[in-house]
Amino acid sequence: MAGRGYGWLTQLLSIFFGGVALASIIVAVLTATPPYVVGENLVLMEIHLLPGFYLKPITLFTYSFFLMFAFGLYSPPTLRRVRGLPPLVLRFFYVVAWFTLLATGFELVYHMVLWSAALSVQGLQNPDIVVNIWPQNELPINVVFSTKLVVMIFVISVMVIDYLRRVESSPSISRSG
Repeated sequence: MAGRGYGWLTQLLSIFFGGVALASIIVAVLTATPPYVVGENLVLMEIHLLPGFYLKPITLFTYSFFLMFAFGLYSPPTLRRVRGLPPLVLRFFYVVAWFTLLATGFELVYHMVLWSAALSVQGLQNPDIVVNIWPQNELPINVVFSTKLVVMIFVISVMVIDYLRRVESSPSISRSG
């Protein structure tokens, strides 16, 4: 079985990208200053990785978190645990993943409408500074920040649905009940 000995690589990549995700959040949190808008410093800062190549901390977090999650799902310990779950538990996770997809799908549409309306009503030139003040939150939330998190959760939900279908249809395990 080719590639069987490289399971450690998925674990290492998961840990690495988890560290990158955590570091991108820590850097942004440590630089936050009043007045606070949730996520604003993660959107307005830029991390210069290479000459001519930069990312916003929220973008780096989103990509790194997804890669951490994806590589973690395919690491040998996780695959063993998931394959050992009873069919009822797998189906529960499957339904929860679909529900999460539904909820984040609505949020994506909501964020697009909110973003468009705020840009047109407020006459803003920079979409990175759009803030959602509804419902009367103690702290307003940056729309780019919340949208990137919602997109990440949406894509992770799609991946979990596919992952669970693959595990359930795997010929190496029998699924009855």
